[in-house]
Amino acid sequence: MDDEHKPEIDLNLYIDELRELGLFIHDLENDIAYPNSFWLKLGYTAEDMRDTGFLRFVHPDDLAAVNESMVQKVGCSPENTGSRILFRIKSKSGEWFWVLSSSIGGRKGDDGKVLYYLGFDHDVTAEIEAGKKAEEALKAAESLMKATEIISANLDLKNTVDAILEQAENVFSFTSASVQLMKDDEFRIVGSVGLKEEFLNQVISFPQSPSIPNYRIVTDNKPYIVNSGLLDEYPDFLDGSVHGIKSWMGIPLIYNKKLLGVISFDYTEENHFDGTYIRLAQAFANHVSIALENSRMFEEIKALAIQDDLTGCYSRRHLFECLQSECEVSKRYGSPLSMIMFDIDDFKLFNDRFGHLVGDEILKKIAAAASGCLRRADIIGRYGGEEFVVLMPSTDLDEAVIVAERIRNTVENSVGFPVPVTISTGCTSMGPDDYGNIDAMLSRADDAMYESKAKGKNRTSVIKARG
Repeated sequence: MDDEHKPEIDLNLYIDELRELGLFIHDLENDIAYPNSFWLKLGYTAEDMRDTGFLRFVHPDDLAAVNESMVQKVGCSPENTGSRILFRIKSKSGEWFWVLSSSIGGRKGDDGKVLYYLGFDHDVTAEIEAGKKAEEALKAAESLMKATEIISANLDLKNTVDAILEQAENVFSFTSASVQLMKDDEFRIVGSVGLKEEFLNQVISFPQSPSIPNYRIVTDNKPYIVNSGLLDEYPDFLDGSVHGIKSWMGIPLIYNKKLLGVISFDYTEENHFDGTYIRLAQAFANHVSIALENSRMFEEIKALAIQDDLTGCYSRRHLFECLQSECEVSKRYGSPLSMIMFDIDDFKLFNDRFGHLVGDEILKKIAAAASGCLRRADIIGRYGGEEFVVLMPSTDLDEAVIVAERIRNTVENSVGFPVPVTISTGCTSMGPDDYGNIDAMLSRADDAMYESKAKGKNRTSVIKARG
């Protein structure tokens, strides 16, 4: 086609099409602005763009860089190389958008100032957000992997829970959190971070109830979020956070289709938790559940090692470990330590007459009766076949004798199976020479117990330590 027959380009239409693609022009000489479609999409007009008016809508953190870019374009800088800058700008409705702007100044006037500048704006919000999410996902995955390694390295329940909460802070943000295990239709707090000490002293466990959000997790077996109106919707919810709670998220801890408990996260502001948090927290909770189950199994195995499987009292081996430990505490703080040893009177006759099954039942009943007479700090263990030892920290000999008599009377009055059962007890306490020889204390308690048997059984005798 000859040049003279080529159709002429409609420059106005051409420029309008370029403006749809992001072209903007600012005629500084005549103070006229030609905004692009992105600017119009933000809700602004050409009037808002005049006299560099767009700077009013730039994010405060990006304003210095954008101003510097403007100096390059429209100032008297001899380079006038233009600029390419990424910044945030707010729409008329208040949303923030990321824009990649490439621009350059045009012809200069006699005073050296640029008479116009033009460039292209590209809305890159979706790309930036996708990149941020990918970066956050990578960071979360790395944190999750590290958390899994650390959590799985622990077997002791307390250490496992502590590791769970410590690593949770590396995975996502929260104000306070707690791990709650299910036991007998109750939630029992076994570890926490960010909760008031006085709250934990008063509330260690709480029942299942429709008026607490945890209940939804038990009934639905899936994560649950409350981002506003927490106390209005759940009036029995106890806010034990140091800073107060406005948002709450609970994730079920499930192992082999069994609900072990809940890990809950709290935040001081409303609408903090969203679907991203749920996905991340659920992945975290899956590893937590495995770690908790491993810890539970370890605790059971450990309990078998330290407990007598028939009576539930401590085993002989663990009893000696406790004695050694309590002796060290007694020596360090100068506190008293007393011991009671008791033996079932004529136990062989029970076995010979009624059989070993009845004998085992008697042992269990006596262990239960004796345990019911003790404080939480006291330690009871099965020393031999029908012999038991009780360690009483911070207890002098006179107080120990009172407890020994209480145990003896309780057994005599409650463990008749199928004929009356009695015990003989011996008491002693830690002496100055016992710290390097715990066997001496055991020997005195044993001698005192056999003294009771020699005097007619069903009584308490005392042998004091020298010094």
